[in-house]
Amino acid sequence: MRKINKIFIHHSASNFGDAKLIEKWHKERGFSTIGYHYIILNGYHTAEDYKKEKRKEEEVGAVEMGLDVSKAGIHVKDNNSDSIGICLIHNDVPYMKKQLEGFRNLTAQIAMIYGIKSDNILGHYEVDKNKPLCPSLDMNVERAIIKELMR
Repeated sequence: MRKINKIFIHHSASNFGDAKLIEKWHKERGFSTIGYHYIILNGYHTAEDYKKEKRKEEEVGAVEMGLDVSKAGIHVKDNNSDSIGICLIHNDVPYMKKQLEGFRNLTAQIAMIYGIKSDNILGHYEVDKNKPLCPSLDMNVERAIIKELMR
């Protein structure tokens, strides 16, 4: 098993999607598979769902598996070998409370399992200045909330 030292938080830059769709997008970009380990859903799987406002409320905040955590992701240049990537489905629609709760609970669980300190839970923008909006969250606030969940 590889050593996990960090968790990186991303957003999909789309208002819809799931692990299957992100894998398709990543393959279209030349990746061999999906780059993230976990996807936090917002209830919209397709563009059509989003356009017709057909949100699956029971799936808001649900976690889908992406890449197996035993494998290095493809989500943060030069930081994939020792990290886990979590992607929230999000673009310009505000995050929903249940989606944030799902992300925070998952992140806290992963951090506790791997012994990761809250300081090593990072937004993509914190290591890649070319991604200033990813994940569109104030990571200082998120780290504080997740740290409390880890107690």
